Amino acid sequence: MRITFCVLFLFQFILHSSCQKYTIDDMPADQIHFGEGGGITGAITEYCLLKNGQLFDKQHFTKPFKSLKKVKRRKAKKCFKTSKKMELEKIELNNPGDKYYFIAYETKDFKNRITWGGSKDDASPEILDLYRQLKALTKD
Repeated sequence: MRITFCVLFLFQFILHSSCQKYTIDDMPADQIHFGEGGGITGAITEYCLLKNGQLFDKQHFTKPFKSLKKVKRRKAKKCFKTSKKMELEKIELNNPGDKYYFIAYETKDFKNRITWGGSKDDASPEILDLYRQLKALTKD
């Protein structure tokens, strides 16, 4: 009886923790923000990815963040792993242009935003590849 109770409790805990859904008001510290802005209207589209696969978006001139959809946790974790491997928190890049792109990597210890799209494209192939991976999540 005791073993059955422990197994059921453990199963309940794993099920609850794997299905955790966050709201705008209680997001975890680890986040990747990405998007684009500028152009004639100056509009900014920003996405926020969480490790559990939740994806949020907002149009800066019109609405606050809203839940967009949930992507596969495996894909979300891969983006976080890539960001950490690239040491995204240490990259200094602020070269926006009329139309620009950005990635912001946040944890409880740091926040770093890189922006590119100016007259000379300073983004490395690794940054551009990560951005493509992130944008692909919005289309799945």
